[in-house]
Amino acid sequence: MTRVIAEQSSRSSARRTKAASPIRSGVCVGGGQSAIKHQRRTGRVSTQTGRIEREAPLHISKVALIGTDGKPTRAGYEVAANGEKTRIDRRSGDPLPKPRE
Repeated sequence: MTRVIAEQSSRSSARRTKAASPIRSGVCVGGGQSAIKHQRRTGRVSTQTGRIEREAPLHISKVALIGTDGKPTRAGYEVAANGEKTRIDRRSGDPLPKPRE
């Protein structure tokens, strides 16, 4: 996935995104925000019970893309003369690598 900086408090640490939810405008970031879900016992034997800690999504406005120079930036697109579209770093103008799926 893509390298991002999450929230103001952790500006110095770059992390990778795990999942994105465009419908809820959220992004799950590795080692980011966590939430505790209280799961009560059911009839199933294989269900985990008690307090389950899981990753919680951050709002997309709290996350910034890391550019080629290692600083937070925005992404833009540039269309070449042959019609090829490339992602560029708005801060430096360098091409950004394609995000991994």
